[in-house]
Amino acid sequence: MSKKLTISDVFLDEIRQDLLRAIPSDVDAYERAGFLFFTGGEGGLLKPSFYLPIPDSGYCKRPPGYGAYYGGEILQNVTLRIIETGESVFPIHIHPGRGIPSPSHPDIESEKTMLPSFCRATDAQHGAIILSEDDLLVRSWCRVTQEMKEFNDFEVTKGVSNE
Repeated sequence: MSKKLTISDVFLDEIRQDLLRAIPSDVDAYERAGFLFFTGGEGGLLKPSFYLPIPDSGYCKRPPGYGAYYGGEILQNVTLRIIETGESVFPIHIHPGRGIPSPSHPDIESEKTMLPSFCRATDAQHGAIILSEDDLLVRSWCRVTQEMKEFNDFEVTKGVSNE
């Protein structure tokens, strides 16, 4: 069954505001990141259930070229949550500028290790979301080809909250 993802513009704006918060000087990161969890509903509809921002203490020393890097404890907690709840999870972060963002080389490399591990943990659909100032790119992990595919079946609803 194909999946459809829906999310409100109000909730996306709340996440954007969180991701744009100032980063303390003692945190080795140029950007913030988080995880957006989804529950599956009737007809394969995925609806947001919870946004988990990475706390300042969760960031680790970045490899060259990475805007942010977080530790194994964060990934372990995310994996435990999806095993317990059956939710889908999409790491989320923001790129500067307007229009549909493109994944960076570090985005692609980190997804190649992170997303297959989520897929081994549960059968739910997992992927990644990159926001820009006014748009987003949603991609999902394809279990067959073992690569990211653009997730075109999503809808941003206007003026309503996911709460």
